[in-house]
Amino acid sequence: MTPSPLQPHEVMAIAQVELSESLASHRTARRFYLATLGFSALTFFLPTALAYGAAVIALAAQAAAWAYLRRASNQQSVGDQAGRRALLLDALGSTAERVDLGDVLQRLSQTAHDGSSKIADPNYFASQAPPGPARLRDHLQENAFWNKALYAEAAAARVKALVVPAALVGIVTLVALPLAPRDQSLTAARLVVGIVSLAAILTEVREIISWKAAETSVGQIDRRLETLAHLSADELVAKRLESVLAVFGDYCVITSSTPTIPRRIYQQNKDRLNRIWHERTASP
Repeated sequence: MTPSPLQPHEVMAIAQVELSESLASHRTARRFYLATLGFSALTFFLPTALAYGAAVIALAAQAAAWAYLRRASNQQSVGDQAGRRALLLDALGSTAERVDLGDVLQRLSQTAHDGSSKIADPNYFASQAPPGPARLRDHLQENAFWNKALYAEAAAARVKALVVPAALVGIVTLVALPLAPRDQSLTAARLVVGIVSLAAILTEVREIISWKAAETSVGQIDRRLETLAHLSADELVAKRLESVLAVFGDYCVITSSTPTIPRRIYQQNKDRLNRIWHERTASP
């Protein structure tokens, strides 16, 4: 018996599990970053032999962090791609490009496929418009609304989380370094781990900057789509189809280059944002 094609909400569920796996890899990378900072600081206080050991551990932790960060990036890439396919499938109907869709699904992990049935929601997509440009417009505007708010929350949370590691680097630089034993044989090792620690901090800062930039960009997308909100499906096809497609292209570029929103941020804000969205879209 030939299995039935996956429904859009099922493809979206697989994508969401893959993105959850990406977040798990990212959390592991951040733990290794913290280990890097901690062992780097120890090199300024331990005896020579132990300090060298701490420096080696710091470098190994940073290498592991980079490896997990690369893994998280790959998982996010394929998860985002599957999520965009799910959005298009629901908005525009079934695709004739089954081979291409199959390639995307094949790249998703078995864990994503196995875990998707637990979270698949037939009511995931809120738009009541029939398949076509109007439904795509609705999906994009809802996503832009959510992403704008969650990007802002994610950036604010990461700034708070960065205070302690940044303070540690500052203390080591301003206090520990002048007081550290003047062992010339350790100077190079301390310099290397210091640079590595700074790279770990800068990685976190880049994520904050990415979220803030994406917040502004998706806010612009939301406003562009609002100018199309009053148009019917026929009017969109006849007059503004290129506008919808241009917005979709911009949305893909923004989301594909922005770090995934932590699940904790979504859970903390979903009820509030659901309420605001329903109030915003309620009929007058």
